[in-house]
Amino acid sequence: MPEPVPAERTLQFGAFQLNVATGELRKSGVKLRLRPQPAKALALLASRPGETIRREQLREEIWGRDVFVDFEHGLNLCIREVRAALDDDADKPRYIETVPRIGYRFIGHVEEAVPRAESAEPGAAQSPNGKHRRRLAAALASAFALLALIVLVVLTGRQGRSHESRPPLIKSLAVFPLENLSGDPAQQYFADGMTDELTTELAKIHSLRVISRHSIMQYRGGTKPLPQIARELNVDAVVEGTVMRSGDRVRITAQLIEASGDRHLWAESYERDMHDVLKLQDDFARDIARQVRAALTPTEQGRLARTSSVNPQAYESLLRGRYEWAKRDENGLTNALASFQKSTQLDPNYAPAYAGIAESYEMLGNNGIVPTQTVRTQAKEAALKALELDPDLSEAHVALAEWLDDYDWNWAEAEKEYRHAIELDSNNANAHHWYAMSLAWVGRFNEAIREIEYARQLDPVAVRINANVGMILLYARQYDRAIAESQKTLELEPNEGTSHFVIGMANLEKGDILAAISELQAARGRSGPPAGLTPLVYAYATAGQKSKALSVFEEWSQGCKERYCSPTSWAYAYAALGRRDEAFTWLDKAIAAHDHGLHVIDVSPLADPLRSDRRFADVLRRRSLPE
Repeated sequence: MPEPVPAERTLQFGAFQLNVATGELRKSGVKLRLRPQPAKALALLASRPGETIRREQLREEIWGRDVFVDFEHGLNLCIREVRAALDDDADKPRYIETVPRIGYRFIGHVEEAVPRAESAEPGAAQSPNGKHRRRLAAALASAFALLALIVLVVLTGRQGRSHESRPPLIKSLAVFPLENLSGDPAQQYFADGMTDELTTELAKIHSLRVISRHSIMQYRGGTKPLPQIARELNVDAVVEGTVMRSGDRVRITAQLIEASGDRHLWAESYERDMHDVLKLQDDFARDIARQVRAALTPTEQGRLARTSSVNPQAYESLLRGRYEWAKRDENGLTNALASFQKSTQLDPNYAPAYAGIAESYEMLGNNGIVPTQTVRTQAKEAALKALELDPDLSEAHVALAEWLDDYDWNWAEAEKEYRHAIELDSNNANAHHWYAMSLAWVGRFNEAIREIEYARQLDPVAVRINANVGMILLYARQYDRAIAESQKTLELEPNEGTSHFVIGMANLEKGDILAAISELQAARGRSGPPAGLTPLVYAYATAGQKSKALSVFEEWSQGCKERYCSPTSWAYAYAALGRRDEAFTWLDKAIAAHDHGLHVIDVSPLADPLRSDRRFADVLRRRSLPE
């Protein structure tokens, strides 16, 4: 007599059933998605409930001894996916308990769920009537079972379709800072740079809203739950992972997580030679687009299929430059410029590095760190070179737009470049930000507010963007809104100088002199335009405190002997003191120097003492502004 075929072993815990042989996991009969590696981990843990399974045992069971993987991160991903499938909580586990520095333990109650076959008792008599009744009962039971099966299939199918064929709709996401696995803190710039590059690649997909890296960095090493972070950033999903660089090889491991439910959706690893790092980024972006069902235009599909390579050393210098540029201070911008220049020396045809040079020069001039004359020519040459090498580089169009805006005073051409940059990359927060400021400088405030609000959606906690929301409202003379927005920015960064300036000037215009002076005192010495003590001179003069105004003016002018002060700042200071002839003399110097400080003269309250003078209209005309 043949041996009975043993039933496949199925473990039951709570509402879950796990087929140990196949790794199939169901909840109340509905099949759940679980990749092979997490399924193996769950099978091993659930098969030995209450027993601590060491991390090394899990490694051998899941990957074997001879397979090279990023084991620590890979196992963490597996356990996280298992917990997500079981709706388990690492802090208050019901099923998977972490044994610190050792491994994991399955703590749920597990039962075997093996089907049992019915059999007659040996030797029992079978009467014809009894046999007939049993056959009728069996038929009825079969009919009921069939009906129940049909109902179950229908219900399961509906639930299955809702779980499997209708994945969550993802229209927005954020790339979390990649964890640096090199073991070398000096390589952090590389990890941050790769985070920025992957974010930029995804941002070029127009059907996705991608949060800027600057808003993500605040969550590095934090303890906030993922759903809370998602709510703060207003995103549907996040990408997180690791990066490891060894010589000329780079490996990125990434996973996609649905944010609201902290549910794992996808994971993949990419490894390339540094020459092919652009191909790695494109593969990553294409895979993410496929997972979130993002619609790709033919142009986007072509770009993601590129096979271009890059000089590894030039690329590394680019990443270091962007890391420094993000600091936005004098030291960071100076270091960034040097790194971008080194990148072009290593690869004279590397367009992104030239765009970085242009933006570094422009920021050094815009922040009043160096005279406009020192950077004007170099910024233009670098921006045009970037566009010559890559006409579709959004960052290069932004750099040229800034130059046209700030130094050439060609508003119409600047607007064309900003719009083109946004067409190429609708998620370029910088493009929306600076376009908003350009609109504000020429008095198009409603458009400016719309643009900067969109920039803030892309980069919700960027201090500079939030501060400039208040600045635009100040220029629009919406003082209460300007104060409210600036106070929100100070909650993000209490030492943000621009916001103190905005609150001070708004209060001054409203007639609250004491509050104004207090805020402008707080702004002195802090970063952010307008630099120096000129606003405080204006406040004391407006309050009728002439001696204090002169005292602050003297302090400021002495400081200008040690570092650069723009001619426009001198004009504002003299205007505050009522010395108009000297103010217009300095405005003539500013126009001759194409001084960046003139960009806001038509809207800044600091220029108000000069507006009634007939010479002011001539300044606006020469500055190419409407009179």
